[in-house]
Amino acid sequence: MAVRIGAAVLTFLVGSCTGIASIAVHQKAVPWLLLAVLAPAAAAYALPAGWLRVGFGLGWVLVLLIAVQGRPEGDFAILATPSGYVLLASALALVVYVIGSIPRRRVESGSGATAA
Repeated sequence: MAVRIGAAVLTFLVGSCTGIASIAVHQKAVPWLLLAVLAPAAAAYALPAGWLRVGFGLGWVLVLLIAVQGRPEGDFAILATPSGYVLLASALALVVYVIGSIPRRRVESGSGATAA
């Protein structure tokens, strides 16, 4: 169990670092924007469904949400430009994918309960 928790924390940290890198390069040029969007999606797809994928997605999206908050001076790390909106839309798509891929618990039908 400790190994699973450690792996989930590690993927959370990797997701956070990937989110910082995505924010840093998304305004440079279109190829960098594609990298900032497709690399986290590919990483989430490559991870097995469950805590590892959730940890990565949570780390990446939380960094983007913190960056959207802005600073007291009024600066923003993600601007209201088409590339900024593409990055935020990809964050929403990643959240939907991660939540949709969480394995469901199966209820055993042999528990003695009768159907009405």
